[in-house]
Amino acid sequence: MPEPEEEQAPETAREKGFGIELLFFIIGAGFVFFGLLFILTGIGALIGIGMVVLGGLIGLFGSAVGVILEWRASRKRGS
Repeated sequence: MPEPEEEQAPETAREKGFGIELLFFIIGAGFVFFGLLFILTGIGALIGIGMVVLGGLIGLFGSAVGVILEWRASRKRGS
């Protein structure tokens, strides 16, 4: 009889949450960098401002998703 699959360990879920946070942070930082580059070089101030705002929102979203995943992992560990 095959053994039932075990759920992933909380440490693995926690690392997954941190990895998602890091990924979104890097993507958001890239948007901010290129947005500032557009603003400072005069290519397009409105496009640059939009990219800076979008980069910040991407970073916040990634942080929220990572925190939620870590919270769920800690709840599973406590159960």
